Amino acid sequence: MPQHDLLSRLQDLHDDVLDQRRPEAVAKQRGRGQLTARERITRLLDPGESFFESGALAQPADPSLRAAADAVVIGVGRVHGRPSVIVSYDYTVLGGSQGINNHAKTSRAILLAERHQAPVYMLAEGGGARALELGAMGGARSSGDFEWLARLSGRVPMVGVAMGRAFAGHAIFVSECDVIIATRRSAMGVAGPPLVKASTGQDLTPEQIGAASIHEGAGGVERMAEDDDDALAQARRYMSFPVLPRLPFADARPGMADAVRGWAFRDGPRPVRELVDALVDADSAFELRPTWHPEVVTAFARLEGRAVGVVATDGAVDDGRLTGPGCDKIARFVRLCDSYGLPLVVLVDSAGAADDRGAGDLAAFRHAARVPVALAEADIPVVTVVVGRVGGVAQSLLGGFGRFLEGPPHLMWPTARIEGLGVPAGSDAEDPLRAAASFLTDDVIDPGRTREVLAQLMDAAPPRATRAFPAPIDPW
Repeated sequence: MPQHDLLSRLQDLHDDVLDQRRPEAVAKQRGRGQLTARERITRLLDPGESFFESGALAQPADPSLRAAADAVVIGVGRVHGRPSVIVSYDYTVLGGSQGINNHAKTSRAILLAERHQAPVYMLAEGGGARALELGAMGGARSSGDFEWLARLSGRVPMVGVAMGRAFAGHAIFVSECDVIIATRRSAMGVAGPPLVKASTGQDLTPEQIGAASIHEGAGGVERMAEDDDDALAQARRYMSFPVLPRLPFADARPGMADAVRGWAFRDGPRPVRELVDALVDADSAFELRPTWHPEVVTAFARLEGRAVGVVATDGAVDDGRLTGPGCDKIARFVRLCDSYGLPLVVLVDSAGAADDRGAGDLAAFRHAARVPVALAEADIPVVTVVVGRVGGVAQSLLGGFGRFLEGPPHLMWPTARIEGLGVPAGSDAEDPLRAAASFLTDDVIDPGRTREVLAQLMDAAPPRATRAFPAPIDPW
């Protein structure tokens, strides 16, 4: 074939996979209010950045099928200035289904991320396995993408985004990531409608099986997004914390000292989210699982430009009492911060444990134990501030009293109260100044100085040594 013809043919093959060559499929996707797989990548990348695509000419292993890029776009581009691996499933091609070469492409992307220690963005939309192809080919080539992705946990930051209907393998992939962001129109499940009908006889829609709102209520989704653009913006924002641990800082927020004092001395309910917003850099708080067990707040934020994690119990919600799921929420977040070396601020206002009724069935004590285990294993700066009540088991799990002498910095406010067995209400034993006199805390501080002291302690913390074997992050 002449050179000109060969190059022209090559260009045609590359152009055939682009959105411009598939106007009907693109129109259908946009009719659902969604972006295409390639548009999502463009939105995710830094402005003006290029994207190196791997496997653009890949086709299904089944020769009877023709599918642009075999229904998944993979490659490398810069996000927050850092080379990142992006896997974007294409619902307009065979419903985004996963065949042999499709799995191989995903494996390639994951292994590239491992080799280059690159962040991973998993944009999932599809119905799972391409069963007819996999069956017909007799498992001609196995793929270890599920295992290889799991191997990255704790080693590189990963965000999973459910962009639409994401079932079977798609749902597993996003669940192996650090966090799941889901659009409100998305649905997730281990089995899609065909398998559910085959096994139960029930004819259910994807949304009946696993609408994102269902998973949000069950704690299965860290963040909900209004649409594709919002989801991708949130993915970028999440990734900014581990990827950009320190940003330039200008606003010291001096006026917030009085706001913090006002919160500390307020009569009546004191929502802890107000306190978090007042202590951290303006508009920097990024809460995970905000509607699931809201008595516990887990959020990323910035403190004088430094990325930090915040765990706070909310005394305005069920007295900030610790439940089994609430402890799971705390423990996983601590491990998430530890994986990427992000300092942790713990704000305590908790009356203790929730009512034990039914705890035998729920094994609440096992869930509660995850908190001190996670904190003990964490190799990051931690500062505990008792800002309200600290009662019962909360004294040991979060209060920091049990390991004060060998533990991280511990502070109390003058408005704090120590409550528990043998501590009469209103007695001197409740007084934080009494605790300071008994050297049970490093200091009792003016609430208005909390932000200043936190920043000072974070600056004094030694840098963490690189871990040879980072701990994986628990999927739950």
